[in-house]
Amino acid sequence: MIPRIVYAAWCGPEPLPTKDCFFDSWRKILPGYDIHLLGDKDIPETPCTKAALERGKIVTAAQYACWKRLYETGGIYLDLDMDILRSLDDLLTLDAFLGIEFDRPAHIWAACGIIGAKPGHPFIRECLDYMDGFDHTHPKVENELGPRMFTKLLADKGWKRKNADATVAGVTLLNSKRFYPYSWEETFTPECVTPETYAVHRWAYTWKPKTSVVIPCHNDAKYLPEAIESVLAQTEPALEIIVVDDGSTDDTAKVAKRYPVTLLRQKNKGVSAARNAGIKRAKGPGIVCLDADDRLHPEFIKTLAGLDDIASCDLRAFGERTVKWAPPMQAPKLAHITERNMLLSGSWFRRQFWEQVGGYDETMRDGYEDWDFWVRCMAAGASAWVKHDELMEYRTYPKTATRHRNSFANADHAALTAKMRAKWRTLGITKPLPPLHYPVRISVPITVNGTVYPAGSRVEHDVALAAKRTGQLMDPRIA
Repeated sequence: MIPRIVYAAWCGPEPLPTKDCFFDSWRKILPGYDIHLLGDKDIPETPCTKAALERGKIVTAAQYACWKRLYETGGIYLDLDMDILRSLDDLLTLDAFLGIEFDRPAHIWAACGIIGAKPGHPFIRECLDYMDGFDHTHPKVENELGPRMFTKLLADKGWKRKNADATVAGVTLLNSKRFYPYSWEETFTPECVTPETYAVHRWAYTWKPKTSVVIPCHNDAKYLPEAIESVLAQTEPALEIIVVDDGSTDDTAKVAKRYPVTLLRQKNKGVSAARNAGIKRAKGPGIVCLDADDRLHPEFIKTLAGLDDIASCDLRAFGERTVKWAPPMQAPKLAHITERNMLLSGSWFRRQFWEQVGGYDETMRDGYEDWDFWVRCMAAGASAWVKHDELMEYRTYPKTATRHRNSFANADHAALTAKMRAKWRTLGITKPLPPLHYPVRISVPITVNGTVYPAGSRVEHDVALAAKRTGQLMDPRIA
């Protein structure tokens, strides 16, 4: 029997948030429950919490504290953004329970926004031991000790990762309608609530990294206001805007000073050096490098921040030509990126990978510096995801204009790629893709002979080959 005890936590110097925090409402919905909000003083000293606090991972330490209490006394753990709609009493007869969430096509997870367990449940003990033994230098430690941990441990015990009620090793997994009726990539609507819904996880995004936007600018004063204003118009505000005047001879500095930005000035060293200078000054763990003549859609940061280590999107060109461009793969791997750049230069990325690879190559002043940067980041372990929404606005110029823009079109393609590939070989970046085993899962929707295959579908070789011949799939292993 699970006791009527609720644990939640809020640690660190920041005050308890008022938006999307439902702690106060739980007492009305759950009368008779003993509700505890743990703080800094309640975090026990264990290998996990010590390592987490040393690295500033307060959320990990706070969750450990709650889950340890859950093991000792039994009860229910709740994220503060879990909106309880009705009594949980009929779940108390279970030995343990948690919910299933989904995000991308076929991405099914054992989630940890709500966990119930009787005292001394062995699965909770296993989770605590896993956290204590985990390597906290892992670049994605907070992700690995959340839903990924629960999913891994339950999958090892036989869970099939389906969005359906199941019981595995004394843990009851409840389908997404119960607690996670919409994914963190979607917007809540009342229609997502059904008679099966006990609670709604409102995705307060307290885990999302703050974003610093770096705008290198060389003689683009006339376009700079549009770039800055597009960042100021974000529905999820940037932590800061840093404009790097890369030796401009126009009014770049004067224009930048009209806005609430940090202005850095340097002799002309090229876009790589300007980006590096801005990122070095930046405070945010998330970075966007926006060219001074381009613009961000108002939903850019809200949609892409934290989506993956590198998060890109579709592009809408404006100016001389009004065209659209979509990266051909939704989840490109290292081998794909070494063959062809599929990520926008203005993609969102985690600063830690910039630090890990030593930043942009400042010797590359003729283009493709963004392509080279993405390859080195992915070789260092970064993963990438493309959101197929037009969130980047890319300025185009007359053919007579001579401007370096990005790595998608460059007259010196052969020479530049040869130089890059030689460097990659010296860095050991020659990882091949593993062989395909059919049926394979596709990451983008395709249409073959009139049949539509949604993203996440599994297709046989003949379908994949037909899609490649029509340009819908790009994987070089499909042959």
